[in-house]
Amino acid sequence: MKYRFALGCQIAKSRTLVAMAVVLMMFCVGVISASASSQATEMAVTNSFDPETRVAVYSEPSISSKLIGEYFNGVSVEVLEHVSDEWVKMDIHTFGTGGNGYVMAKDIVFGDEADSVVKTTIMYVSINDYFILDTHPFGQSGEIGPFGKGESVELLGLVPWLAYEEGIEITRPLDLDGSKLHLRIGDVTGFLADFSVLQKVDD
Repeated sequence: MKYRFALGCQIAKSRTLVAMAVVLMMFCVGVISASASSQATEMAVTNSFDPETRVAVYSEPSISSKLIGEYFNGVSVEVLEHVSDEWVKMDIHTFGTGGNGYVMAKDIVFGDEADSVVKTTIMYVSINDYFILDTHPFGQSGEIGPFGKGESVELLGLVPWLAYEEGIEITRPLDLDGSKLHLRIGDVTGFLADFSVLQKVDD
């Protein structure tokens, strides 16, 4: 009788431990899932309220920091962090190696609102028989291509030549002559310095 009682107690303890382990496992899964959800990136679209003004990208979450790019409306970006109510850290989605910067929260939109943004990117056609794109605007950059004559090219934005030079003040608006072009050709994007290989497509 005593043996059966002891065995029953042992079984009850084992079942209790198993139940506790299951509860603990479910709790851990919930925490991990919540953490992953909070760290998940969001997709958004650039959208300046003034279509004539490109969306500015800064090196820090402040308009007094260095301007490192300007983008037209309708360009997909990856939001990495909501820094504050006014600023987000983002990556232009297909920058390749790098491209993180900060934009004002009012200059990007999400979800259904993003779907309704009117693109202001500019379409060009390539007029050279041979050209390549850089994977990054400056520094150690890889190559994409080659591309040839007759390619449909979308101008997403501009990156100033001196964006990563210390002590150089860059003012808006950026101009084509002093910038590298961030382009999309088919499913790839990259950077081009020589604007002469492109010809604007008539509206």
